[in-house]
Amino acid sequence: MRQISRNPEIQREFEAMVASGTSERLAEMFALQAPPMSKTEREFLEGHANGNQFEKTPAYDNALKQIATEQGINTTGMIYLDQLARYPGDHEGWVRDRGDVKRTLEGRPGWRSRGMVDHEGEAQPPQEIEIAEDLVQEEVAEILTTVPDPHLVDTVDLSNKVREHRKPKKKPSGS
Repeated sequence: MRQISRNPEIQREFEAMVASGTSERLAEMFALQAPPMSKTEREFLEGHANGNQFEKTPAYDNALKQIATEQGINTTGMIYLDQLARYPGDHEGWVRDRGDVKRTLEGRPGWRSRGMVDHEGEAQPPQEIEIAEDLVQEEVAEILTTVPDPHLVDTVDLSNKVREHRKPKKKPSGS
């Protein structure tokens, strides 16, 4: 049975309701005396109402706000979501509401979200990544040490064969 509370009385009440046939979700709401979270701006911004989400890390707060100011962003009434930022200080990490999150996600192919903001990003084909040239040349040099006449080997052709051999194999469809 999953734990919903460290309070033994609440936990016992939850377990008793589930044992008597109440669904876990409903038993949790009754035991905690709390309605389920809904997807409203109030719940989305919960915990940020005082306007200082970084009160325990003011230096980080100041750095983010400074970067935003330099980018022409007024952060008044906004919160910063690290999960949405592509890099520290990314101006797209600053949002006012769920709509801002949705708009940002819509502009990022492949990004998905479930929870307060649901968004199914378009599936992106995997990017082919080339093997680093130094690794190719290292393997070519290693192979050449095993060849009786290495000066007769076409190293350009061998390098291409190493690249092709080291390329990740694509999985068949449906895997």
